[in-house]
Amino acid sequence: MIKNLILDRPVAVLDLQIAGTDPKATRIIEIRILRLVPGPQPDHRTKRANPGIAIPAATTAIHRIRDEHVADLPPFRPTARSG
Repeated sequence: MIKNLILDRPVAVLDLQIAGTDPKATRIIEIRILRLVPGPQPDHRTKRANPGIAIPAATTAIHRIRDEHVADLPPFRPTARSG
């Protein structure tokens, strides 16, 4: 599909996995960035974070990320600017 995409300038696609469904209380568990640029291969990066709250079973059923997958990771906020 990407090989059929003709770009004039870079495009970034973001995918967030979150803990919960309440926008006021949920936290980021994983962020994925797919950067497409004219010419070279796409650049794909993934970063996981500890949400600091229990990941609900209903949420885990969707993205398959469980508490133990992120238990030893730092929270998203302090790492957001570091890349």
